Amino acid sequence: MSTIAASHNIDAVPKPIIDKLREAIRRARMVMAVRGCLAVASVVFITLLIGMGIDASFTIFSTALRAAISCVLLTSILVSVYLFLVRPLAKTFSYTGIARIIESRHPELEERLSSAIELLSSNDADELRGSKVLIEELAKEAVGQIDLVSPQREFNYRTVRPYLITASTAVGTLLLLFAIWPSKTSQLLARIVAPFANIGNVQATDMT
Repeated sequence: MSTIAASHNIDAVPKPIIDKLREAIRRARMVMAVRGCLAVASVVFITLLIGMGIDASFTIFSTALRAAISCVLLTSILVSVYLFLVRPLAKTFSYTGIARIIESRHPELEERLSSAIELLSSNDADELRGSKVLIEELAKEAVGQIDLVSPQREFNYRTVRPYLITASTAVGTLLLLFAIWPSKTSQLLARIVAPFANIGNVQATDMT
């Protein structure tokens, strides 16, 4: 799917506006991609820890039950990939839509950007669009205000921070387990990743 929705006659919109909005769309998608990757990483490591915790807490000898647990965890990961990466990045952005997002954060723009894009790109008859002089004046005002828009400021990485903290905590926990109980942690991880492998249960090993 295209990342930018097609407009009726976008060539009529002044180039400074289009260039700035294209930059904003690229920035927004970059933030979404980073946030999605960190969210998926969080789910991956948390599900691994949950699976390892279940396997360590109960003596599971059944290969079928181990496989069922691994399938549930894998399904959770696949769902997170769809929710946090596939669906957001498949979204189509329009110039008008991204302009409205920016305007919602800047009331001083008074919807000049989105209005200029809609009127200039419209294929409606002149009598429906309104005065051509007024539209041109609106476009000039929008061009004059476009420098106030900073894609880096509008779409920053602050929204990524919670996912980064969660992923880092999950990874740190797993590394700590490896540092304290390297053999048991490796055994638990292997049983979750490869449920059909002939790997003994941790509690069974302890009893032996």
